[in-house]
Amino acid sequence: MATEESAPDGATTPGQDTPGGETPASDDKAGAETPASEGAPSGETPVSEEAAAEETTARFQTSAGGETTAESQAPAGEETTAEPQAPADEQTPSELAEAGAEALTEAAFRTGDFGRARELLEKARDAAAAAGDRETRAFATERLGTLVHYENITKLITGGEVPAADAEAEEKLFRESLALSQEAGDQAGTARSVFGVGLVFQVLRRDWPTAMSYYWQALDLSSALVASGDLNARSEIHRHLGFYYHYEDETPGEAVRHLQLSLDIREDIGDPRLLPSALVALGEAELAAGNNDRAVDLLTRAVAEARSAGLLQHRVEDAERALREAQAAGAPATDNGDSPAEEG
Repeated sequence: MATEESAPDGATTPGQDTPGGETPASDDKAGAETPASEGAPSGETPVSEEAAAEETTARFQTSAGGETTAESQAPAGEETTAEPQAPADEQTPSELAEAGAEALTEAAFRTGDFGRARELLEKARDAAAAAGDRETRAFATERLGTLVHYENITKLITGGEVPAADAEAEEKLFRESLALSQEAGDQAGTARSVFGVGLVFQVLRRDWPTAMSYYWQALDLSSALVASGDLNARSEIHRHLGFYYHYEDETPGEAVRHLQLSLDIREDIGDPRLLPSALVALGEAELAAGNNDRAVDLLTRAVAEARSAGLLQHRVEDAERALREAQAAGAPATDNGDSPAEEG
Protein backbone atom coordinates (compact mmCIF):
# COMPACT_ATOMS: atom_id res chain seq x y z
CA MET A 1 0.00 0.00 0.00
CA ALA A 2 1.20 3.37 -0.52
CA THR A 3 1.40 5.39 2.62
CA GLU A 4 1.79 9.06 2.66
CA GLU A 5 5.33 9.27 3.62
CA SER A 6 7.24 9.01 0.46
CA ALA A 7 4.87 8.52 -2.25
CA PRO A 8 -0.98 5.92 2.49
CA ASP A 9 -0.84 10.63 6.16
CA GLY A 10 -2.39 9.19 6.86
CA ALA A 11 -4.02 12.80 1.29
CA THR A 12 -7.80 18.68 -4.71
CA THR A 13 -10.82 20.17 -4.51
CA PRO A 14 -13.79 17.82 -4.40
CA GLY A 15 -13.91 17.35 -8.15
CA GLN A 16 -14.33 21.00 -9.01
CA ASP A 17 -11.44 23.27 -9.85
CA THR A 18 -9.51 20.44 -11.41
CA PRO A 19 -6.37 21.40 -13.30
CA GLY A 20 -6.74 22.14 -16.96
CA GLY A 21 -10.50 21.97 -16.89
CA GLU A 22 -10.57 18.26 -16.04
CA THR A 23 -13.92 16.58 -15.61
CA PRO A 24 -15.10 15.98 -12.03
CA ALA A 25 -13.01 13.35 -10.34
CA SER A 26 -15.84 11.11 -9.22
CA ASP A 27 -16.63 10.18 -12.81
CA ASP A 28 -13.03 9.58 -13.74
CA LYS A 29 -11.66 6.09 -14.24
CA ALA A 30 -8.94 6.69 -16.77
CA GLY A 31 -7.12 3.49 -17.46
CA ALA A 32 -9.75 1.21 -15.89
CA GLU A 33 -11.00 -1.52 -18.15
CA THR A 34 -13.23 -3.41 -15.74
CA PRO A 35 -16.30 -2.36 -13.75
CA ALA A 36 -15.65 -1.31 -10.19
CA SER A 37 -16.97 -4.50 -8.72
CA GLU A 38 -14.81 -6.77 -10.87
CA GLY A 39 -11.63 -8.23 -9.47
CA ALA A 40 -12.87 -8.41 -5.87
CA PRO A 41 -12.06 -11.63 -4.07
CA SER A 42 -14.63 -14.37 -4.49
CA GLY A 43 -17.43 -14.19 -1.96
CA GLU A 44 -16.99 -10.45 -1.48
CA THR A 45 -20.27 -8.57 -1.28
CA PRO A 46 -20.34 -6.13 -4.22
CA VAL A 47 -20.51 -2.51 -3.31
CA SER A 48 -23.64 -0.64 -4.29
CA GLU A 49 -23.24 1.88 -7.09
CA GLU A 50 -26.47 3.74 -6.34
CA ALA A 51 -26.48 7.46 -5.78
CA ALA A 52 -25.13 8.80 -2.47
CA ALA A 53 -27.42 8.23 0.51
CA GLU A 54 -30.01 10.94 1.02
CA GLU A 55 -29.31 13.74 3.45
CA THR A 56 -25.88 12.43 4.43
CA THR A 57 -24.52 14.78 7.09
CA ALA A 58 -21.05 15.97 7.98
CA ARG A 59 -21.03 14.14 11.30
CA PHE A 60 -17.75 12.40 10.55
CA GLN A 61 -15.56 15.03 8.96
CA THR A 62 -12.45 13.64 10.56
CA SER A 63 -11.67 10.67 8.35
CA ALA A 64 -8.81 8.96 6.59
CA GLY A 65 -6.24 11.46 7.68
CA GLY A 66 -8.41 13.53 9.92
CA GLU A 67 -10.06 16.71 8.75
CA THR A 68 -10.74 19.04 11.65
CA THR A 69 -14.00 20.96 11.66
CA ALA A 70 -13.66 24.69 12.00
CA GLU A 71 -15.14 26.48 14.99
CA SER A 72 -17.88 28.98 14.36
CA GLN A 73 -16.78 32.57 14.45
CA ALA A 74 -18.12 35.12 16.88
CA PRO A 75 -19.21 38.58 15.65
CA ALA A 76 -16.35 40.99 15.06
CA GLY A 77 -14.96 42.41 18.25
CA GLU A 78 -16.29 39.65 20.49
CA GLU A 79 -14.03 37.13 22.11
CA THR A 80 -14.54 33.47 21.40
CA THR A 81 -14.22 30.82 24.03
CA ALA A 82 -13.92 27.15 23.21
CA GLU A 83 -16.67 25.08 24.71
CA PRO A 84 -15.28 22.68 27.29
CA GLN A 85 -15.24 19.08 26.12
CA ALA A 86 -17.29 16.66 28.16
CA PRO A 87 -15.40 13.86 29.91
CA ALA A 88 -15.13 10.72 27.78
CA ASP A 89 -17.66 8.86 29.92
CA GLU A 90 -20.24 11.60 29.26
CA GLN A 91 -19.75 11.86 25.50
CA THR A 92 -22.05 10.31 22.94
CA PRO A 93 -20.70 7.54 20.68
CA SER A 94 -20.49 10.02 17.82
CA GLU A 95 -18.55 12.54 19.90
CA LEU A 96 -16.17 9.83 21.07
CA ALA A 97 -15.61 8.72 17.48
CA GLU A 98 -14.88 12.25 16.31
CA ALA A 99 -12.46 12.83 19.20
CA GLY A 100 -10.76 9.53 18.48
CA ALA A 101 -10.39 10.35 14.79
CA GLU A 102 -8.77 13.69 15.62
CA ALA A 103 -6.41 11.99 18.10
CA LEU A 104 -5.52 9.51 15.37
CA THR A 105 -4.56 12.27 12.95
CA GLU A 106 -2.45 14.01 15.57
CA ALA A 107 -0.66 10.76 16.38
CA ALA A 108 -0.09 9.85 12.73
CA PHE A 109 1.39 13.21 11.81
CA ARG A 110 2.86 14.75 14.96
CA THR A 111 3.25 12.56 18.03
CA GLY A 112 3.48 8.92 16.97
CA ASP A 113 1.56 7.91 20.11
CA PHE A 114 -1.65 6.08 19.21
CA GLY A 115 -2.71 5.16 22.75
CA ARG A 116 -5.28 7.91 23.27
CA ALA A 117 -6.77 7.45 19.81
CA ARG A 118 -7.18 3.72 20.37
CA GLU A 119 -8.83 4.28 23.75
CA LEU A 120 -11.36 6.77 22.38
CA LEU A 121 -12.17 4.77 19.27
CA GLU A 122 -12.66 1.53 21.17
CA LYS A 123 -15.00 3.33 23.58
CA ALA A 124 -16.89 4.82 20.65
CA ARG A 125 -17.21 1.43 18.96
CA ASP A 126 -18.46 -0.29 22.09
CA ALA A 127 -20.84 2.51 23.02
CA ALA A 128 -22.26 2.60 19.49
CA ALA A 129 -22.73 -1.18 19.53
CA ALA A 130 -24.63 -0.92 22.82
CA ALA A 131 -26.81 1.85 21.38
CA GLY A 132 -27.49 0.00 18.13
CA ASP A 133 -25.80 2.81 16.14
CA ARG A 134 -24.32 0.89 13.22
CA GLU A 135 -23.08 3.98 11.39
CA THR A 136 -20.99 5.25 14.30
CA ARG A 137 -19.82 1.74 15.12
CA ALA A 138 -18.69 1.31 11.50
CA PHE A 139 -16.87 4.64 11.53
CA ALA A 140 -15.03 3.89 14.79
CA THR A 141 -14.11 0.43 13.52
CA GLU A 142 -12.81 1.82 10.23
CA ARG A 143 -10.70 4.37 12.13
CA LEU A 144 -9.30 1.55 14.28
CA GLY A 145 -8.36 -0.23 11.05
CA THR A 146 -6.58 2.91 9.89
CA LEU A 147 -4.80 3.13 13.25
CA VAL A 148 -3.48 -0.42 12.82
CA HIS A 149 -2.54 0.55 9.26
CA TYR A 150 -0.38 3.41 10.53
CA GLU A 151 1.27 1.09 13.04
CA ASN A 152 2.02 -1.41 10.29
CA ILE A 153 3.43 1.32 8.07
CA THR A 154 5.72 2.43 10.88
CA LYS A 155 7.20 -1.06 10.91
CA LEU A 156 7.92 -0.82 7.18
CA ILE A 157 9.42 2.66 7.45
CA THR A 158 11.80 1.55 10.18
CA GLY A 159 13.02 -1.37 8.08
CA GLY A 160 10.94 -4.09 9.71
CA GLU A 161 8.37 -6.48 8.36
CA VAL A 162 4.66 -6.69 9.04
CA PRO A 163 3.73 -10.10 10.46
CA ALA A 164 0.90 -11.86 8.66
CA ALA A 165 -1.21 -11.70 11.84
CA ASP A 166 -0.92 -7.89 11.92
CA ALA A 167 -1.96 -7.58 8.28
CA GLU A 168 -4.90 -9.88 8.96
CA ALA A 169 -5.93 -7.82 12.01
CA GLU A 170 -5.98 -4.69 9.86
CA GLU A 171 -8.02 -6.34 7.12
CA LYS A 172 -10.48 -7.79 9.66
CA LEU A 173 -11.27 -4.32 11.02
CA PHE A 174 -11.82 -2.86 7.55
CA ARG A 175 -14.05 -5.76 6.51
CA GLU A 176 -16.07 -5.48 9.72
CA SER A 177 -16.64 -1.77 9.13
CA LEU A 178 -17.55 -2.51 5.51
CA ALA A 179 -20.23 -5.01 6.55
CA LEU A 180 -21.65 -2.58 9.13
CA SER A 181 -21.72 0.31 6.65
CA GLN A 182 -23.49 -1.79 4.04
CA GLU A 183 -26.05 -2.98 6.61
CA ALA A 184 -26.69 0.65 7.60
CA GLY A 185 -26.97 1.79 3.97
CA ASP A 186 -24.14 4.25 4.61
CA GLN A 187 -22.41 4.85 1.29
CA ALA A 188 -19.78 7.22 2.71
CA GLY A 189 -18.85 4.62 5.31
CA THR A 190 -18.81 1.95 2.62
CA ALA A 191 -16.42 4.05 0.53
CA ARG A 192 -14.03 4.51 3.46
CA SER A 193 -14.09 0.83 4.37
CA VAL A 194 -13.69 -0.58 0.87
CA PHE A 195 -10.76 1.81 0.40
CA GLY A 196 -9.23 0.45 3.61
CA VAL A 197 -9.43 -3.12 2.29
CA GLY A 198 -7.63 -1.88 -0.81
CA LEU A 199 -4.84 -0.49 1.35
CA VAL A 200 -4.19 -3.92 2.83
CA PHE A 201 -3.72 -5.44 -0.61
CA GLN A 202 -1.66 -2.57 -2.02
CA VAL A 203 0.67 -1.81 0.83
CA LEU A 204 0.98 -4.99 2.84
CA ARG A 205 0.44 -7.64 0.17
CA ARG A 206 1.83 -5.78 -2.85
CA ASP A 207 -1.18 -6.95 -4.84
CA TRP A 208 -2.03 -4.00 -7.05
CA PRO A 209 -4.71 -5.71 -9.22
CA THR A 210 -6.81 -6.67 -6.19
CA ALA A 211 -6.19 -3.29 -4.53
CA MET A 212 -7.39 -1.46 -7.62
CA SER A 213 -10.65 -3.42 -7.71
CA TYR A 214 -11.40 -1.89 -4.29
CA TYR A 215 -10.10 1.58 -5.15
CA TRP A 216 -12.39 1.82 -8.17
CA GLN A 217 -15.34 0.90 -5.95
CA ALA A 218 -14.31 3.63 -3.51
CA LEU A 219 -14.07 6.14 -6.37
CA ASP A 220 -17.58 5.21 -7.52
CA LEU A 221 -18.87 6.14 -4.05
CA SER A 222 -16.77 9.28 -3.62
CA SER A 223 -19.73 11.62 -4.19
CA ALA A 224 -21.19 10.25 -0.94
CA LEU A 225 -17.96 11.23 0.83
CA VAL A 226 -18.30 14.78 -0.43
CA ALA A 227 -21.95 14.90 0.63
CA SER A 228 -20.97 13.74 4.12
CA GLY A 229 -18.23 16.38 4.40
CA ASP A 230 -15.39 13.83 4.38
CA LEU A 231 -13.21 15.47 1.78
CA ASN A 232 -9.98 13.93 3.00
CA ALA A 233 -11.22 10.40 2.34
CA ARG A 234 -11.82 11.44 -1.26
CA SER A 235 -8.35 12.96 -1.33
CA GLU A 236 -6.93 9.61 -0.21
CA ILE A 237 -8.69 7.78 -3.03
CA HIS A 238 -7.14 10.08 -5.64
CA ARG A 239 -3.81 9.82 -3.84
CA HIS A 240 -3.68 6.06 -4.21
CA LEU A 241 -4.92 6.12 -7.77
CA GLY A 242 -2.04 8.51 -8.39
CA PHE A 243 0.37 6.03 -6.81
CA TYR A 244 -0.96 3.32 -9.10
CA TYR A 245 -0.29 5.37 -12.21
CA HIS A 246 3.09 6.52 -10.88
CA TYR A 247 4.58 3.29 -9.54
CA GLU A 248 2.66 0.46 -11.20
CA ASP A 249 1.14 1.58 -14.50
CA GLU A 250 3.87 4.17 -15.11
CA THR A 251 1.59 6.72 -16.74
CA PRO A 252 3.03 10.05 -15.52
CA GLY A 253 0.24 12.25 -16.85
CA GLU A 254 -2.46 10.30 -15.01
CA ALA A 255 -0.34 10.16 -11.88
CA VAL A 256 0.08 13.93 -11.89
CA ARG A 257 -3.62 14.50 -12.52
CA HIS A 258 -4.83 12.35 -9.63
CA LEU A 259 -2.19 13.61 -7.22
CA GLN A 260 -3.02 17.22 -8.15
CA LEU A 261 -6.66 16.50 -7.33
CA SER A 262 -5.59 15.04 -4.00
CA LEU A 263 -3.54 18.12 -3.18
CA ASP A 264 -6.33 20.47 -4.27
CA ILE A 265 -8.76 18.78 -1.87
CA ARG A 266 -6.32 19.00 1.02
CA GLU A 267 -5.74 22.66 0.33
CA ASP A 268 -9.51 23.16 0.52
CA ILE A 269 -9.55 21.35 3.87
CA GLY A 270 -6.85 23.69 5.16
CA ASP A 271 -5.31 21.33 7.72
CA PRO A 272 -1.52 22.03 7.67
CA ARG A 273 -0.78 18.48 8.80
CA LEU A 274 -2.18 17.05 5.56
CA LEU A 275 -0.41 19.21 3.00
CA PRO A 276 3.27 18.16 3.06
CA SER A 277 2.72 14.52 2.10
CA ALA A 278 0.39 15.57 -0.73
CA LEU A 279 3.05 17.99 -1.98
CA VAL A 280 5.72 15.28 -1.82
CA ALA A 281 3.60 12.79 -3.77
CA LEU A 282 2.79 15.32 -6.50
CA GLY A 283 6.37 16.60 -6.60
CA GLU A 284 7.73 13.11 -7.20
CA ALA A 285 5.17 12.48 -9.93
CA GLU A 286 6.05 15.77 -11.63
CA LEU A 287 9.72 14.78 -11.49
CA ALA A 288 8.95 11.44 -13.14
CA ALA A 289 6.98 13.33 -15.81
CA GLY A 290 10.06 15.44 -16.57
CA ASN A 291 8.75 18.62 -14.99
CA ASN A 292 11.81 19.30 -12.84
CA ASP A 293 11.17 22.96 -12.04
CA ARG A 294 7.61 22.24 -10.96
CA ALA A 295 8.85 19.34 -8.84
CA VAL A 296 11.43 21.50 -7.06
CA ASP A 297 8.83 24.18 -6.34
CA LEU A 298 6.39 21.67 -4.85
CA LEU A 299 9.02 19.90 -2.79
CA THR A 300 10.56 23.13 -1.50
CA ARG A 301 7.12 24.04 -0.22
CA ALA A 302 6.67 20.53 1.23
CA VAL A 303 9.83 20.84 3.32
CA ALA A 304 8.87 24.28 4.62
CA GLU A 305 5.33 23.24 5.51
CA ALA A 306 6.38 19.98 7.13
CA ARG A 307 8.74 21.87 9.42
CA SER A 308 6.19 24.61 10.12
CA ALA A 309 3.46 22.10 10.97
CA GLY A 310 5.71 20.32 13.47
CA LEU A 311 5.36 16.96 11.76
CA LEU A 312 7.13 13.79 12.84
CA GLN A 313 10.82 13.81 12.00
CA HIS A 314 10.58 11.03 9.45
CA ARG A 315 7.93 13.01 7.57
CA VAL A 316 10.19 16.05 7.45
CA GLU A 317 13.11 13.90 6.33
CA ASP A 318 11.01 12.33 3.59
CA ALA A 319 10.22 15.74 2.15
CA GLU A 320 13.89 16.73 2.39
CA ARG A 321 14.94 13.53 0.62
CA ALA A 322 12.49 14.12 -2.22
CA LEU A 323 13.68 17.70 -2.63
CA ARG A 324 17.33 16.63 -2.85
CA GLU A 325 16.43 14.16 -5.59
CA ALA A 326 14.52 16.79 -7.56
CA GLN A 327 17.40 19.22 -7.22
CA ALA A 328 19.75 16.57 -8.59
CA ALA A 329 18.57 17.39 -12.11
CA GLY A 330 16.05 14.69 -12.83
CA ALA A 331 17.24 11.88 -10.58
CA PRO A 332 14.56 9.17 -10.07
CA ALA A 333 12.18 9.90 -7.22
CA THR A 334 12.15 6.30 -5.96
CA ASP A 335 14.39 3.25 -6.11
CA ASN A 336 13.57 0.14 -8.18
CA GLY A 337 10.10 1.43 -9.00
CA ASP A 338 8.73 0.26 -5.67
CA SER A 339 5.79 2.15 -4.27
CA PRO A 340 6.40 3.97 -1.01
CA ALA A 341 5.05 2.96 2.37
CA GLU A 342 2.53 5.73 2.27
CA GLU A 343 1.12 7.00 5.44
CA GLY A 344 -1.43 9.50 4.30
